[in-house]
Amino acid sequence: MGNHRFRQIAKNTGAPTDRLSARLKSLVADGVLERRPLPDDPRHDGYYLTEAGRDLLGVIRELLRWGDRWLTTSPPMKLRHHDHDFTPGRSAPTAASRSPKARCTRM
Repeated sequence: MGNHRFRQIAKNTGAPTDRLSARLKSLVADGVLERRPLPDDPRHDGYYLTEAGRDLLGVIRELLRWGDRWLTTSPPMKLRHHDHDFTPGRSAPTAASRSPKARCTRM
């Protein structure tokens, strides 16, 4: 997840803000995300993946790989981090891929 601000997340996902707020609160309560001050504006909190959240990258990658193989005829999903791709089926994530800035995009 490259976006940490609530408004950025809402804009990029298109999720209704009430539903997004409830989901983010749930992910924080479950230990997948944490809220902490934004580096550029400590008056506001941002949402960041915890270690447990970053560990989900491998699970998500395998679910994408499975879905691309068995459920879809459209182009496969790719996980992107900044300017490079994470392709399903590759080796375990590197330290760079464990960054909280990973996101999903269509090829």
